[in-house]
Amino acid sequence: MIKQKYFYRLRIIILIVMLAALTLVGCGNSENASKDSQEVENNTKSATKNQAESDYVSESENNSMEDSADTNNVETESETVEEVVSQPSLITKIINEDGQDEQDSIDSQEDKFIFEYNDVAFKAGDEAAPVIEQLGQADSQYEAPSCVFVGNDVVYVYDGFEVNTAKLDEKEVIVGIFITDDTIATPDGIKIGSNADEVIAVYGEPDQDEVGQMTWISDKVHLVIIAMNDEVTNISYIGQFGQ
Repeated sequence: MIKQKYFYRLRIIILIVMLAALTLVGCGNSENASKDSQEVENNTKSATKNQAESDYVSESENNSMEDSADTNNVETESETVEEVVSQPSLITKIINEDGQDEQDSIDSQEDKFIFEYNDVAFKAGDEAAPVIEQLGQADSQYEAPSCVFVGNDVVYVYDGFEVNTAKLDEKEVIVGIFITDDTIATPDGIKIGSNADEVIAVYGEPDQDEVGQMTWISDKVHLVIIAMNDEVTNISYIGQFGQ
């Protein structure tokens, strides 16, 4: 009887020990599982943080590269604008060239009204004193009725041409230049004895043509060439003074 009671108590004790052992094992596994779960969570948080930091750095680098590219583009566009501004445009160049061509054409037309002798170029309307001084002593000098003003002109006679002057506003000015023989030609090569076709070829069609008297007109000077039987007999530069 005593032996049975002993075995019964021993079995209870063993059962309690086993239950305690199972409890301890369960707790240990729970703690380990909790630790593992925490580690996984921590690892996940760490990975997420690292990925976020990596994404931020990558985005910053991309933004930096984009800003740098934008800056380069702005600098390039600025250089292009400066280059365009610093150089004349095609339209401006064409306008300037057209304007220059027009001015050259005007200058060429005005050249026909200029007389030249011994590298002294002058025209009707110029002040007389400097021109007469450059031309040198005239062969002769006299007064004659003016073809422009009321009164007399002073006529300076040179070999092959004459220069007529008159007083205008208290100043002596050239009022006419007359070629008198075939030893003197115009700067364009026309002289007494040239034919009418040569004249037209050089000066173009006259502004006026009255029975052999051809006249080319500017605001201040008229070039008058008389041709009889198609041969030049007289060449004159007559000043225009509004009278």
